[in-house]
Amino acid sequence: MTIDLYTCTAAPRQRDKTGALSQISSSVTISPTSTLDSMNPMIIIEYNESWIPANYAYISLFGAYYFLEKPKVIPGKRISFQGKIDVLMTYSSYLESVPATVIRSESIGKPTPVPDNQLPINPQRYELKSILFDKSFPQDANKPSYMLIT
Repeated sequence: MTIDLYTCTAAPRQRDKTGALSQISSSVTISPTSTLDSMNPMIIIEYNESWIPANYAYISLFGAYYFLEKPKVIPGKRISFQGKIDVLMTYSSYLESVPATVIRSESIGKPTPVPDNQLPINPQRYELKSILFDKSFPQDANKPSYMLIT
């Protein structure tokens, strides 16, 4: 499996980071850990001093972009990184095409419709729903959860 390594200077909440990426190396062979998590992969690569500053990667197998954290030189002339998926960049083209209306609420924790005189919205064009998750969500409380809300 191969990845492309980058340094990224964009803010994490910036959707399109293309202009802020500087490629360090392409097609770097990686050794995944025994269980490969597509959301938070542990990535192990051969040691190359020029790769240590890498803080961003693209894994073509998953078609996803990742923030790289906690670089660590490990025995056997290797470097390990903890990856964390960048949902904004990974799904950037999808997010660009999704029509959405943003409604704000003054009440924290209480979703209430904003009066039409504040935001000109036709009440027939939006629907307010509250959805309760079952007790098993998320499956593992120790891992961060990712939700793409459209």
